Amino acid sequence: MMASVEFETVTTIVAGLKPVKIGLEKLCNRNATFLIVEGVFSFVIGELNEQNLEFSKINKYFLIQRINDRRNVNLVRLMQYLNVGRKYEAAAVIMDISRLPG
Repeated sequence: MMASVEFETVTTIVAGLKPVKIGLEKLCNRNATFLIVEGVFSFVIGELNEQNLEFSKINKYFLIQRINDRRNVNLVRLMQYLNVGRKYEAAAVIMDISRLPG
């Protein structure tokens, strides 16, 4: 039988990974486009922001760092411009680690 501290730790980890699981399911869809991927990233980061858990903060930090390492910002902006039009700057989702809380 698990102690209450162990159960709380497992519950925290599960809660912190749930948005990531949902995001991965959407990313694995064959119909995923650059714009859908950007929306999924925004959703996952937003959900992790709402959770006031240390695990979620750490998970969010490393996820943003990895996304920024791998993502081609110019290509994303071009796709947003082609799909949204002149308002692409307002629709752009730029993740800047230095501006995020925590």
